[in-house]
Amino acid sequence: MAAEPAPDPCSLARPRLTGDWGGAREDLADRGVEAGARYTSGFWSNVRGGFRTGTRYEGFAQWSLSADLDRLLDWKGGAFEINWYSYHGGQPSEDLVGVFATQTISGHETVRSVRFYEILLRQSWDNGRFLVKAGQLAADTDFFVSDYSDALLNGTFGFLGLGRATEIAPFYPLAAPGAYFRARSADERWQAHVGVYSADPGEDRESNLGFDWSFDNGAFFIGELGTRYSLFGRPGSLAVGAVGTTAELENFATGGSVNEGYGLFGGLDQLLFEETSARPGLGLFLRSYGGPQEERSLVRWYVDFGLKLTRPFRGRDRDVLSLGFAYLRLTDSYVGSQRRVGLDVSKQQTVLELTYRFQATGWLSLQPDVQFVFDPHFSRRDAIVIGLRAVAEL
Repeated sequence: MAAEPAPDPCSLARPRLTGDWGGAREDLADRGVEAGARYTSGFWSNVRGGFRTGTRYEGFAQWSLSADLDRLLDWKGGAFEINWYSYHGGQPSEDLVGVFATQTISGHETVRSVRFYEILLRQSWDNGRFLVKAGQLAADTDFFVSDYSDALLNGTFGFLGLGRATEIAPFYPLAAPGAYFRARSADERWQAHVGVYSADPGEDRESNLGFDWSFDNGAFFIGELGTRYSLFGRPGSLAVGAVGTTAELENFATGGSVNEGYGLFGGLDQLLFEETSARPGLGLFLRSYGGPQEERSLVRWYVDFGLKLTRPFRGRDRDVLSLGFAYLRLTDSYVGSQRRVGLDVSKQQTVLELTYRFQATGWLSLQPDVQFVFDPHFSRRDAIVIGLRAVAEL
């Protein structure tokens, strides 16, 4: 029998632009070591409303290295992970549109920097039923996650990033020391997980290489209980959780400070139609968050929902079409504190996003995107933003 031809090293179908490095990548994987890199580029244009019209470039590089310690050191269930990134683009949300920090036009937006992110040891038992992580962690890796919101590009659909506005929790773009524990039932129907982290991840500034965190402002806690179910034969998941902090917070009603705060959240993922050879797949997500403590919370109420259509056209098996809606209601105390110092900010902000992810090659995706922002928090002028993102797996 004739041997099969070797894969074309220049093939556009390969999963990474740089290929297998002459077999070195496969050799490393056999030893339990995996290296990854990705580069995201794109343009965001505010074509109407906001502070001003204009265009900003998005440049975001990510690198990662992971090691299976079972293969390397015979450490059963152990693993080491490290990742870091570089952002050298503009900030359309702040410069052009004037949105509240948790609803950035691009989820990658941050100051220009090269920064270490998560650095951790991971230990699992019983075929992954139990998992512990410790090190420099980000809470948005594990909590408030939806399987059906991942294609949307506005930052709010990745995580309700309260840390972006208050810097009291390790959410992107900053990680901090912490520990995480997860437990699943034997049938994997139920899952409970908790995390505790430093409540001082540092400031989002160019000089912060990822290590400006401290233990001087207490701790941040988050926990979530979730279950998987079947509805009319279609799988779904439901989760509820809570966040809390012992950090010093501003009392927006008095201008003083208070210690401790909490919030509640929940989320639902539901498959509506399973993907087949004859039709696309369709999934729905719905999530919500509430901050009951009016005088110390930024967000009074938040809700988002959306749809994800997989393989929207025949022959386009890896393409995705997504629609998302997010509503943010800020507390009267916070808004009042801003208006007292002369800022005409809005009490609420709404985002509607439509996006299509086109898999151009095995390693390159192109994604046109349009977002409508109603009553942006700082500019108060409804905005329309269009973008085009390209992601290359290196």
